[in-house]
Amino acid sequence: MYALPLCLSAMYFFSAILHFLNLILQPININLLISCPSALCPLLSAFCCIILLFPLHSYEHFIILIPHTMKSIIYIFAFFISIATNAQNLVMKITNPKINGSQVTYDVVADHFDDLIAAQYSVTYDPTILTFNRVQNFNLDQLNESCFYGGIQGAITTAWIDLTLEGFTLNDGTVLYQIVFDMNSGTSGGVCFSQQPLESEFAQVDSVFSSYFIVDDCHPDPFKVDLMTNITEIAERFGLTVSTTIHDQFINFSLTDQKELAFRIFDLNGKEIAAFPLEKYSAGMHSLNLGRSVPPGIYLLHTDIDHQPVALKVIHQ
Repeated sequence: MYALPLCLSAMYFFSAILHFLNLILQPININLLISCPSALCPLLSAFCCIILLFPLHSYEHFIILIPHTMKSIIYIFAFFISIATNAQNLVMKITNPKINGSQVTYDVVADHFDDLIAAQYSVTYDPTILTFNRVQNFNLDQLNESCFYGGIQGAITTAWIDLTLEGFTLNDGTVLYQIVFDMNSGTSGGVCFSQQPLESEFAQVDSVFSSYFIVDDCHPDPFKVDLMTNITEIAERFGLTVSTTIHDQFINFSLTDQKELAFRIFDLNGKEIAAFPLEKYSAGMHSLNLGRSVPPGIYLLHTDIDHQPVALKVIHQ
């Protein structure tokens, strides 16, 4: 699930080294520094597969060791290429649920998918309603099952890279792939894009996106996602501030105005620690009582605030 930043780094790194050697022997156009020689593609493909298939025993490894955004990785290579941030009209949709027996299949559709070389994002769902089954019917080159990770309860992460670095353009309305869920009790819904556990990133050859739009069960109309803002800032924009530390067995939070919220707390293996049903909270300070002591570590507090799903890290020391 963290293959995208590492693989992008590897591709530019190997490419830059090769062209640097060529530069010693003869003059070379600087634009070639961002190309990916065809001879390197098998090597890079193998490298990416090793990373994608590396066993992820704990999501904690991802949080502590791997940068959350590929922007920080790409900027390292600003010495070789000029990377800019662009606002784009990319629209990603989770739509058209089709029920067949005890399963429901969603289409993941893209509009304005122009010259992309990389994408990563998360899709979340309610595990009490749905169970992730599989992904299928891929319609984007180099997109396959190894690009997905569904081992975190309630979330599916996606990391796709164009190994040629040439960029792909798709017709509006193209179904990138389908997600199949088992319905636990004959109902579906609540399948939405999210900035957690893996933050959204989209890149072209010379730029990374500063925003994109989503349509899903949480957002029936196009909703703009600002990729230059982290998840904590998003929550605070909607008036929710959460203490990053669990005090004894309490998680403290504050609201700027009255809101109706439900909370769920997970450990880094996706195990639910506690759940708090939908409740109306007034403006001011509040506490969630976990009801028991929890081991030291990092936990994820999930909620939807004004139809915006957020997952905030809290630490118990």
